Amino acid sequence: MRRACISGIVLALVCLASSAPATAQAPLTVGEHFALDIDSSVASRHEVERTESGRLYRISRPGATYIALHFERFNLSEGDRLIVSDAAGGQRYVLEGRGKMNAGTFWAQHVKGDTALLEYVTKRDRP
Repeated sequence: MRRACISGIVLALVCLASSAPATAQAPLTVGEHFALDIDSSVASRHEVERTESGRLYRISRPGATYIALHFERFNLSEGDRLIVSDAAGGQRYVLEGRGKMNAGTFWAQHVKGDTALLEYVTKRDRP
């Protein structure tokens, strides 16, 4: 069985909003690197919890208006998938295989708000 991996997974682009006047405002943060590797054969320190169908990961940056994910090496085994959503489970989309346009490296659809949930659903974790 081929090992599934999403390596160097996320470059989280975070746009922070502020109501302070521009002259009194600190520089605006527009991007932040958040390294996360998900591998079907290894547990990750970023894993939040095990779900009935896989593993859940949370990326959160308080105050962010959105989070955009960049996948550097996306390669899932047949039948595995990554479900991306906002904190409430809305804005939900599913990635499979080599991801968007079968590219393996791509920017995914952004998630509005300051939290993105990634649920890695794999046959390995199922009974």
